[in-house]
Amino acid sequence: MLPAVLALAVLTLVVEDPARFVVPKAADLKITTRTSDGRNSQTLTVRLKGPRQRVDRTHDGVPGLGGIAQCDLHRTVMLNPEQRIYGTSLIADPSTGTTGYLAVATVIASSHTIEAPQHLTIDAVDTGERRSFAGVKARHVVTTTKMTSDGETPPKVATRVQDGWYVDLPPFGCIEPAAGVNAIFSGSFSPPSVPPGGSTVAMLGRARRGFPLIETDRHTSSDGTWAQTTELVEISGAPLDAAVFEVPEGYRAALPFWGGGFNLWRPDTVGNRLALMWESVRGYAYRFWP
Repeated sequence: MLPAVLALAVLTLVVEDPARFVVPKAADLKITTRTSDGRNSQTLTVRLKGPRQRVDRTHDGVPGLGGIAQCDLHRTVMLNPEQRIYGTSLIADPSTGTTGYLAVATVIASSHTIEAPQHLTIDAVDTGERRSFAGVKARHVVTTTKMTSDGETPPKVATRVQDGWYVDLPPFGCIEPAAGVNAIFSGSFSPPSVPPGGSTVAMLGRARRGFPLIETDRHTSSDGTWAQTTELVEISGAPLDAAVFEVPEGYRAALPFWGGGFNLWRPDTVGNRLALMWESVRGYAYRFWP
């Protein structure tokens, strides 16, 4: 579970420009990173080619859900490599006011419920250092987030320091985040609750981060210290096969739900459709005859 500082920061940041749909024209690029907290690890592979993107993950060596963004077709393809199932979803342009678009980007949310005023200070500083990785220039940025809670005496203080090397990549899922959020964070956020009155945010350094190639992320509070590190495994600008950004051969379509969406763990077969119909009827009946 991520700290509540992220949820609060997103709610209080001023959005300078709204999110918008974009069609990238990215050069071929493949990046693989590994993130570990000493007990668990995740390997992330990002591939870019023109208007298309692909993200694949493994968790402790086990393949996780992945996705392909086909920005030229305004759609995403979600992949379940373990079951060899895929599902497609259209990407709506947020400037139209339509909600519910599905992006390949990781959605970060906190399940923490904020009950007392929180005072946040965010300081993102670009050190000025630069490094080149396979022709891609990375910048060194250190972001310090300090949260003080009024809910305890003395006030509880938590600090997060993210020290890493970051690069600019096209927005995952074809959606350029709102400017106020993108200036500090590199993802999409979905805070679960509105912070109570009296909460404050002080924005100090506003250096742009981006996609982390190398990063140390350390949290310190009265509850202890937690840290994770991200290391660069591979980066290459070699040409990529266009087939990598299509539905993989042998994958079956996911079972669609009646109200929209799909089940990435069940293929679309006659048997599964009948089973879904029976489950829906049974669930409806239980509402009236428990």
